[in-house]
Amino acid sequence: MTSPSEHLHLRAIVLRSYDYLDRDRFIDILSRERGLISLRCRQVRGRQAGLQAITSVFTYAAFDIFSSRDRYSLDSAELIYPFKHLKTDLASLSAATHISEMVREVLREGVDEGASAEAMALFEEVLYAYNALDQKTADPLVLALAFSFRCLKIIGMGLQVSGTASEEKLFFSISDQRFYRSPAEASDSGRRFSPHEKREIPSAFYLPMSVRRIFEHLDRSTTSKAYRFSLRDQSRELFVFLILSILDERFDKPFKTIRELQQIDRLRANLRPGSSPKNP
Repeated sequence: MTSPSEHLHLRAIVLRSYDYLDRDRFIDILSRERGLISLRCRQVRGRQAGLQAITSVFTYAAFDIFSSRDRYSLDSAELIYPFKHLKTDLASLSAATHISEMVREVLREGVDEGASAEAMALFEEVLYAYNALDQKTADPLVLALAFSFRCLKIIGMGLQVSGTASEEKLFFSISDQRFYRSPAEASDSGRRFSPHEKREIPSAFYLPMSVRRIFEHLDRSTTSKAYRFSLRDQSRELFVFLILSILDERFDKPFKTIRELQQIDRLRANLRPGSSPKNP
């Protein structure tokens, strides 16, 4: 059990930050040692500009924390990395926000005996994903959905993709989230209605080898290599659609930020020279 009071030193990522009263702020941080905790930062706004910046969202810092009866308050903090470039691009910022929402959805806050194995794994995933967004080495929409795929795997809700790249033909069923060797096996009622796409969609999809290889890459790769891939044109569109469909099926709540990021992605695609307009 956690002692009545203790001092902690944690390297953590700020996943959410919101102001409270005149000068205080609450932040949700993710660390290897304690997982996800909510932390009150007193008097950090106004006079303490340094702490105000360090406690802003999507910042990696070392936090000295006082804990008492499962309540946490900030004593001091030292910046490690600000991810400042991530915050200047709307698509990257939206991708980072979705990642934060995913983590806060699947992790339980305030584990007494330290972080769970899932929290420790997700800490590494977030760190690498945010770094890729900050360095602009990844497609924000694809990265956010790749993180979602990896997140589901870490918490035991992932797809069974082992060996799928070796199949001659493979189809994916939206309804039961499984792979089949024929469209007849994968289809159920033929078509279903997507509330987000606002149209009927097929219940099963043929998976080209490019998408299957990405699924296996995401399933097998170490964290440091997981986000080093790219998708083009129709393979990219199918990957985006399938991961969004998986999120819709596996969570009761809608992840609104990823839908907003999809809209940003479509608008940017329409603005590229020589592009043909896509559905809004």
